[in-house]
Amino acid sequence: MSNKVKESKYLWYLPSIYQAKGDTPTFLGLFLKAFEKILSGIDDGVNVYINGQTVEGIEEILNNIHDKFDPEVTDEDFLQWLAGWVALSLRKRESWKDSRKRELIAKIVPLYQKRGTKEGLEEYLKIYLGEEAQKVRIIDELSPFKIGVSSKVGVDTRIDGLPLYYFIVEISFSTTDLQKQREIVDSIKEIIDFEKPAHTCYQINY
Repeated sequence: MSNKVKESKYLWYLPSIYQAKGDTPTFLGLFLKAFEKILSGIDDGVNVYINGQTVEGIEEILNNIHDKFDPEVTDEDFLQWLAGWVALSLRKRESWKDSRKRELIAKIVPLYQKRGTKEGLEEYLKIYLGEEAQKVRIIDELSPFKIGVSSKVGVDTRIDGLPLYYFIVEISFSTTDLQKQREIVDSIKEIIDFEKPAHTCYQINY
């Protein structure tokens, strides 16, 4: 292999007076390799470390910058930044599975358009619960009772539907662990309190 390869390719963009005459590399050609390593990245067997982590060349990072903005593949450290850019705090969601955080970030902007609606809250809860729930349903209206058909006297009779600004969240859990169910319900309450219209009330049935 020629010694010329050892020089930085940045030297090619300078006037010929700075380039080597023959096989002996110039000082400038070797000096520029440090800049090329940082800016473009060189596979020379030498790694650059910052805080104990290997750092790629800036050009290599920019070539893959699109991956940073994809919540499905971005690294965990950048996930917090990405969440902040879509006005989403993951602080109260630290116990969430990594896959759920990524799915929520990917879907949160369209969900903002449905914020405060039955459909939007249902979608949000389904993302959070994932495989831990078989079904999530929000009921905000009930038909008037019919004795012997949809209601029984003294059991679940009602005059006409739900109270005003009131809704019910029905959840069918996949797990039968009652302690686990209670922990999930506590988290769900935080989500509902944050997402629901302020003037509404609710109950959770599971």
